[in-house]
Amino acid sequence: MLLLGLLLPGGTSTAQTKIACNERVLLLLQGIETEYSSWTETFGDIINAAGPRYNKVLPFSYNLQDRNNYTKKNTHQHLSHSVSALRQTINEEIQRCPGVSIDLLGHSLGGLIALNYTGTEEQGPALRHIKHLVTLDSPVNGSSKETIRVMADKVSYDLAESDVAQVLVQLNQEIVLNRNIALAERLKEKVVIRTLSSVDDVMVPTLDAMIPGFEVFFNLGVTTGVKCASSAYWATCAGHEQILHAQSAIRTIKEALAELPHGEALRTGEIAYTGADGNIWLARLATGEKRKLTQDGQPIESYARHWYSNLAWSPDGTTLAYTRIKADHSTELLLTDVFSGRTRVVAKGALPSWSPSGEFIVFLDSATQSLGFFVGTIAVFDVQRQRILSHGSSNVALYYPPSWSGDDFDNLWFVYAATDTNRSPYSRVEVAHIGLPRTSGLDFSLTYDKQFFNAQWSPSQGKIAYMSAQRSRPAAVMVYDSATQTSTKVLDVSMSCGREMGMVDFQLSWLGQTSKLLVGTACRQDEKPIFWRVDTANNNVQRFTVKGAIAVPSFDGGAIAAVDYTCREKCVSTLTITNASGGGEVVINQADSPAWNPKPPQVLAAHNPGESRTT
Repeated sequence: MLLLGLLLPGGTSTAQTKIACNERVLLLLQGIETEYSSWTETFGDIINAAGPRYNKVLPFSYNLQDRNNYTKKNTHQHLSHSVSALRQTINEEIQRCPGVSIDLLGHSLGGLIALNYTGTEEQGPALRHIKHLVTLDSPVNGSSKETIRVMADKVSYDLAESDVAQVLVQLNQEIVLNRNIALAERLKEKVVIRTLSSVDDVMVPTLDAMIPGFEVFFNLGVTTGVKCASSAYWATCAGHEQILHAQSAIRTIKEALAELPHGEALRTGEIAYTGADGNIWLARLATGEKRKLTQDGQPIESYARHWYSNLAWSPDGTTLAYTRIKADHSTELLLTDVFSGRTRVVAKGALPSWSPSGEFIVFLDSATQSLGFFVGTIAVFDVQRQRILSHGSSNVALYYPPSWSGDDFDNLWFVYAATDTNRSPYSRVEVAHIGLPRTSGLDFSLTYDKQFFNAQWSPSQGKIAYMSAQRSRPAAVMVYDSATQTSTKVLDVSMSCGREMGMVDFQLSWLGQTSKLLVGTACRQDEKPIFWRVDTANNNVQRFTVKGAIAVPSFDGGAIAAVDYTCREKCVSTLTITNASGGGEVVINQADSPAWNPKPPQVLAAHNPGESRTT
């Protein structure tokens, strides 16, 4: 059972917040006929999915006199009283933490209260603290008399005659709808607004619950097998609670809460990149603060002794693995603690990829660089024991790092798309177990003119996305389902880079714990990059643009780091970071190889970078 004001990792003490406080708070608003004590049951599935990104999860109380309790009767009060109670709660949070960011998530009546509060505060100082407003089956456009009659029949006549019900039925729905559309349009630069609805909800029909242009609807059905005559199950039988528990709805809620307002610059996040001097740098987006992690890199154009690439964060955000590429094209794999600066050489290798638990790194051992590829032997490094655990296929040429499956050791696999130098020009997608050299039956060594690129294992769905390219046909994005052992094409990708496959950048990234892929292709010389968001669950494809040829999404999908190359006498790279909706912008000149820290950013000045040492 979760506790009131749940503090999650990253929280700060009261003494600290008086000095500097930039917490994220999720404020949850239950609907009509609820009680304070039921909030963890109502929102439990959503809290488990989205809660870890917040410093604090807080329930709303309808009771103006008691922030920690309310009864069903309190939910019947006039809408204005409930809005006042919400205003009081938000003001208390702002006073406690002056830099707080608050996300409002309301079910049923709770969503209407949140929307009304946001409208009344449109010109007020508190609005700058509100970043997200998500409503779930909420009568944001009012309720018809027919809906109120259903409410009376399903619940009680007293509820249908309550002050709040009378307010809902007296609203002119057409006027309210147009007003809500205008409000959402005005606020979208500052606040992410989403109105979610189940089409099977008879308590709050879809037309009452959605603002056009800001809506998402679901076909969730109704739950059977419960006694609908019992008042405890009225919302379930009416299709009014399914949106709180359905996985498709919860995934959409997580995505909405991760998105940044269109006009807001990135205020959180930490990114590592290779700078113009060939060294690794860390940038804190909230403050613009930067520091150099390595000291001995040199620009590639200067025929350097070595430079750094293939940056990969540990899952806990404390250690960076990366490749040092030497002038003779040999490589070294290094690990650096970003706080202590301590650096150690792991092996002569490249292309590191961390297991989800952070216990292992798969990489290409004894690797050398050739024509953009790295050639070597697949190997697994045990981070805790500091030794190579096992070796796999040799003479493998990789362009992209391997990708890991889930956390269970017995089912811990990784996947990579490779060209075997012994059988060139064949290429394949290979799935290997951590106890190498075992491999699965997923081997696509087919015809000489087919090549496979950038295989990516989905974080939670047992699927592998990969690019399949043939010289005589458009490239295709394929998704292999490990359960059915079948591959499905989800996108055709036209290429206009000529016959040289090496001139094309193929990009695939799963967007967090979702069924969505970020797909990109770019010809490095003169063609503009093309990007798509592909929802593999429903074949929905959305084309979009970013300022760059290489795009790397953040782990929650809320932001994109894109690298653009301008090549004349030499190539100059520019790193542009935007939020997922394309607004807000952070530009870092002469930067390459971006890598997002998967955890909330820490203080960058944790040590004197001049004291970094290599062992």
